[in-house]
Amino acid sequence: MVAAGRKARKDPRGGARAQSAGPGAVQLKGLLLVACVALIGGTVYFRGLYFTGEQLLFGSVLAAGFLVFLATCWRDPALRPHSLADWAAIGLVIAYVLSCMVAVNRRAALQEMLKYSWYVMAYWMISRLAQQSQIRRRLAAVVALAALGVALLGLGAALGIVSYRGAYQGGRISSTIQYPNSLAAYLTAGGLLMLGLGADGGRAGAAGWGAAASLVLLTIVFSYSRGAWLLLPGVLLLALVAAGSGRRLRMGVQLVAAAAPAVVGIPLFARFIGRGWSGVAVLVAVGGAAAGLALLGRAFLALTGRQKALVGLVAALVVAGSGVLMAYHQLGRPLALEHSPSEPSSMKQYEEWIPVNPDASYCLELEVRAGGNEGAPWHWRVEVWSYNALNQAARLGLQQGKGNDDWQSVRLEFTTRADTQRIHLLLRNQHAGTWAVYRNIVLTGPGGSQELGFHLSKLLPARLLSRLRELDPGTFSAWSRLVWTRDALVLGAQRPFLGAGGGGWKALYLGHQSWGYWTKEVHNHFAQVWVETGVVGLTAWLAFWAGVAQLAFRAVRERAPLWLVAGLVPGGVGLLLHSVLDFNLSLAGISLYLFCLAALVRADAVSGSQKRTRRPRSWWRAVVACFTAGVLVLSLVLYAGFAHGQAGVRLMKEGRISEAREAFRRAARYDPWQASFWMDLAHCNEHLARAEGSPVGLKVADEYFRRALDLEPYNPSYRALYGAFCLRVGNPFAGLSQLERALKLHPHHPQRYEDLARAHRLVGEMLLTAGREDLARAHLRRAVSVGEEMRQVRDGEPERAGHRRLPERTPALALETGICHFWLGELSEAQQDLEYASRTRDRRVKGEALLYLGLVAGRQQGEEAAEKLLREALRLAPDLQEQLQRLHEVLKKHPAT
Repeated sequence: MVAAGRKARKDPRGGARAQSAGPGAVQLKGLLLVACVALIGGTVYFRGLYFTGEQLLFGSVLAAGFLVFLATCWRDPALRPHSLADWAAIGLVIAYVLSCMVAVNRRAALQEMLKYSWYVMAYWMISRLAQQSQIRRRLAAVVALAALGVALLGLGAALGIVSYRGAYQGGRISSTIQYPNSLAAYLTAGGLLMLGLGADGGRAGAAGWGAAASLVLLTIVFSYSRGAWLLLPGVLLLALVAAGSGRRLRMGVQLVAAAAPAVVGIPLFARFIGRGWSGVAVLVAVGGAAAGLALLGRAFLALTGRQKALVGLVAALVVAGSGVLMAYHQLGRPLALEHSPSEPSSMKQYEEWIPVNPDASYCLELEVRAGGNEGAPWHWRVEVWSYNALNQAARLGLQQGKGNDDWQSVRLEFTTRADTQRIHLLLRNQHAGTWAVYRNIVLTGPGGSQELGFHLSKLLPARLLSRLRELDPGTFSAWSRLVWTRDALVLGAQRPFLGAGGGGWKALYLGHQSWGYWTKEVHNHFAQVWVETGVVGLTAWLAFWAGVAQLAFRAVRERAPLWLVAGLVPGGVGLLLHSVLDFNLSLAGISLYLFCLAALVRADAVSGSQKRTRRPRSWWRAVVACFTAGVLVLSLVLYAGFAHGQAGVRLMKEGRISEAREAFRRAARYDPWQASFWMDLAHCNEHLARAEGSPVGLKVADEYFRRALDLEPYNPSYRALYGAFCLRVGNPFAGLSQLERALKLHPHHPQRYEDLARAHRLVGEMLLTAGREDLARAHLRRAVSVGEEMRQVRDGEPERAGHRRLPERTPALALETGICHFWLGELSEAQQDLEYASRTRDRRVKGEALLYLGLVAGRQQGEEAAEKLLREALRLAPDLQEQLQRLHEVLKKHPAT
């Protein structure tokens, strides 16, 4: 007995130790493993765990499970780190802990630290508990089935038979993840894992996983993620290479069996989108065909080499012939678009791209017949758009109409712009219960006439065709992501060692961006880690994946199971590479999934290792246990704060301000680092203080505003809100200081300029009333200079940003500068700005502009012209009467202005 025990302790993998453990401990480990993987598989059904509340709830469960894991493996050598990936994972958590000390947003940094702690806990548990190959395969099957469920839900939402918020919107499948690009990246990894499992299993497995992979590929197509499309061929090639000689043909056959039905099903599924249960037949046909092909593929693999060549040739001829027949049938169909009465309205279209001459006249002629729902705004529509070298669009012409009994001739004349390089012709139908048919489409221009057949639009769904045409690194989408990455690298270089802390990009990017884009994530996770944790965290991040790659190479070299080397590893590589283009890993559910794949690779490598390991030291076990307990407690406490904060938001919406204040106080006690709680408290206290006439309440509100700014000093919105509060309570110079700071923190937003100019104008008017004319003129001059400052910032923005650049001026800003010119006695400049402001649709801005234009007209044209403008101003905004009286009082005191 003693000898057996000593022998067990010398087992390098701790296998004998695990066998000597009681059956209760073994069962507990099994339950832990099942719960952990079920948790990871389930996270993608909750919006990918992108939002704080869901992260904290799931993270608390994961941390509790890790504590149980520590208890079951307290003396197990497996608890020790003994690979590069293990040490780097620990280093990654340490980097995020250290970044909290220098974070620009302490609360966001805590959240990111917790997230990476959860990721490493999941990695550690799965990699230690999944030492048996059969268990690893079953775990892979579980996460693959979770991906299949996500795909089916997205396809069901597109058909209209499943109702799930955000699962299908804008014509793109988002499923439970609610972001189509991340969905496509996640399903790429899941689909490859399915292909590997099918190729590595028996006939039933090949059929089942082949059908699942085919439906997943169909979902990826209709997510319309161009990044995923570009990466998919590369990772499929990697899967074939990783399979190795002798197994490559099996993997290739499984891939063809899954891909062929999905490709054929693309135009079929597109026709059934939004049509309810009738579209299920397409999914059944695609899945059934994939299963049948997978079974035929297994029979094919049993043939001799000569037989395989002959069967392959025949199959290729059959596929080519079928493709030609299908294409001929599709090209022979009329250009018809239709919405059934039960189908929701959506934009259906045929499209054609045509190179044209710039600054030239063209004429588009066609015939159209339409009908259906008489109450629809229109039944048919023809649009012509111009595109320049920067892919910027401008509409050149549009015609639309309702149903008609016979063919109607349509003639649309247009002139291309000076920068036009190509035009985009669109034949459209949108509204439920309507239909339209087009024919005899001819475009006449300087080069003569050409008949347009819209052939590609007949072969492929219009949106798919449009997205395929945009597979160009020079598009605005690709260019803007490169800009975000460049800005992130520059921003990270300012804090190179420990970074700006978790959430650092979101906190700082508005003050460092090249133009006024909005993105809370970098869309490049490597660059985001650089911003958040500096060189320490980025080194750990790269080292972790280098360690996993090392283990993966070992698995390929040692011919590990096909599902791992040709399914799991290439899928993980694809997901990681796609995260250089998008913010997939900012969704905690997808990050957990990726770390789960890494854990399975690590478990496979370690299970075959003969390296001797020792028990973990007592201090190491104590540190890990204490840290885990701290993560659990912090997660629960922050979740409690989040729950109270949500209750406060609901109460505020219901107008129950006093109760909302108490809810936010409780939220701030649990989570004192959340600046939004203090901002909400400030607003509640201000509202109640004004209702009660309490100066003390306003002081408390001021204190809460300051506390929020201490927590998020780089938040321009909070600075602007506090500045407005200071102006309301009679502290104008503090308010101006905050608004000036808000502009520096966010110089690419026009509202920052409008707010600052208005504040300086109001302070200037106040000083004029007080008789301090010199100081008033300084503030009025500053307000005028704000407009020039905005134009200078605009000039520094890249022209390629197009309409996303700052405007040269806005009606609201022109109103403020015009008023300031009026007070400064510069009447011609005032008239110019105020006339521009008066052309807006905003009744308030227009009314105030007309009010001051009336005062200007009174100086230049007499009382009659002034009276007409003033009456129109008061008609638009009757409350301006009080302001007009104040203005007359100021003018009496300072007639020279």
